[in-house]
Amino acid sequence: MIKDSNKLNPKYLFLLFILLTSGVIIYKSLSQYLNQKYESKNSEDEISDKVSEESKINFNISRDCYVDAFSPNNYKPIENIPNEMNTPKFWISNYKNSSSLVMDYDKVKDLNAKILENNLGVYDLKNYSMPSKEEISNSIKEYAVNITKYYNDNKTKYTSKDEAVLKDNLNLNSISSPTLPQYGLTLTKTNIRSYPADSGAYKASDSIFIDMFQQSSLEINEPVVILHESLDKKWYFIQGYNYKGWCSSSNIGKVKNKDDLFNYLENNKFIITTGNHINAYSLDDNIKYSYNMGSKIFLYENNNETKDISQEIVNNNYIIKIPIKDENDNLIFKIGKLSFSEDTNYGYLSYTIENVLLQGFKSLGEKYDWGNKFNGRDCSGYISSIYNTMGFRLPRDTDPMEKIPCISLKLTGNKEKQIENLLPGSLLFMNNHVMMYLGNYTGSNYMIHAFRNTGDGISVNQVGVTSTKLPYNTSNSFLDKCSSVLTLK
Repeated sequence: MIKDSNKLNPKYLFLLFILLTSGVIIYKSLSQYLNQKYESKNSEDEISDKVSEESKINFNISRDCYVDAFSPNNYKPIENIPNEMNTPKFWISNYKNSSSLVMDYDKVKDLNAKILENNLGVYDLKNYSMPSKEEISNSIKEYAVNITKYYNDNKTKYTSKDEAVLKDNLNLNSISSPTLPQYGLTLTKTNIRSYPADSGAYKASDSIFIDMFQQSSLEINEPVVILHESLDKKWYFIQGYNYKGWCSSSNIGKVKNKDDLFNYLENNKFIITTGNHINAYSLDDNIKYSYNMGSKIFLYENNNETKDISQEIVNNNYIIKIPIKDENDNLIFKIGKLSFSEDTNYGYLSYTIENVLLQGFKSLGEKYDWGNKFNGRDCSGYISSIYNTMGFRLPRDTDPMEKIPCISLKLTGNKEKQIENLLPGSLLFMNNHVMMYLGNYTGSNYMIHAFRNTGDGISVNQVGVTSTKLPYNTSNSFLDKCSSVLTLK
């Protein structure tokens, strides 16, 4: 019998059915994926449309920076908080007026003036009155605590001899009584120390994260008043705008003319660093200079110094002034370039809730850094870096920061209920700690902060998003320990 060639074997029909079914499934999956990508892009574009005019320009240039900053590979969500809640987009969309101006820059300046008037540890260095010889000596002694209870970098206890050497370098017998301030400018990120020494002081031999000699830091392009010099001439005791202490003299360029310094600092042609960390390069030798969030970068105007720069460089970079010093330690400037692709803004950002949240999440996952010693920040340093981008000049520590004369609320009773309608970006204060409020979602309050650990013994040591119910100890939450909240308004 001859087989009919028009009839298919049943097993081939079955295989054909499998192939067709698989094709349909693949097609649907691919379509769903592409739709999600399209919707995600539209959602991100909606966010970018809400950013202030200054930020829009930068956002379009550095979109990759925007995405990367909000999705750090090393960030591990805390308290099993969903991934989408660890993004600024979520909290921006959670607050309907996020793009509205909270205060214009004139009102920001007014608040800065009130901070100065209230003696909160912030100084008007332009009109600084020199302290007496005794006052300088007392300030130095205030930091010079007994060090024999601490461990050094070699994990051994400091001895009385070590303490004598450090105190000898304070050079207390040579404090002068100048009538006029000696000004300087920071040439790089500059640590402010308790003693004129790089060596650390730690409470335990195996605990090197908290250096008790580290008080604070100043960013590049910050003015200082030089009050005293160490015996080895390697350190200055300085007054910065919100802190005093010892800093390496190699990081300071001296300024002969006060007016020249403040004409430079008050020039409104500047770039503000909006990225967590960015880099610029000198033109002549391509040396890298780092800038951190909130630091100012000043521009060269068209003049004879920049006329020979190639058009290719000018078309792709800001031409900036990089502060350095000459062989006599006097401040001078070299020409640098800052790529348009870096995360920066021309002038201060507008003070909107959207910009506060965008800036706050750029440090997500960054390590907690006591006194801003390395490249991270502690709790108040983190808050200051965010608000510096909008022109605020805040006190350095949490105690004076809590006393800023603005909208504030004492927390008592049902604290969760008290804060549920707070403006995002408001600051929650407890003893020696500050947190930034994000908003209320499905009845729970959330915040972002730089902190070390939770009350249940879990080490965090990073900037992270948590609920306000995060355990502080076995019987209290972080919010339970909060005393007040304030809104910079």
